[in-house]
Amino acid sequence: MKLATLRMDDGLHAARVQDDGYVDLGPGDVGGLLARPDWRAHAAAAEGDLLTVEPARLAPVVPRPGKIVCVGLNYRTHITEMGRELPEYPTLFA
Repeated sequence: MKLATLRMDDGLHAARVQDDGYVDLGPGDVGGLLARPDWRAHAAAAEGDLLTVEPARLAPVVPRPGKIVCVGLNYRTHITEMGRELPEYPTLFA
């Protein structure tokens, strides 16, 4: 299941991404949705009009993350271009 946060007229709304649009899951962002223990059932059961959204109305999926973790050395071709060995495990950094 793919999720998105949309900028709506009344604020941010979480949405389920469909092939041809978005199903509104209600006020709040995806971070708030994921904090619910029943988030998957709620998102899967949501019904309503299929929204088409302009790209400018897409907000960051989780606008206020608790932390950001990046993955380095994750492109095989770039690693070999630099003449380095492929890492056994991903390189993570903040």
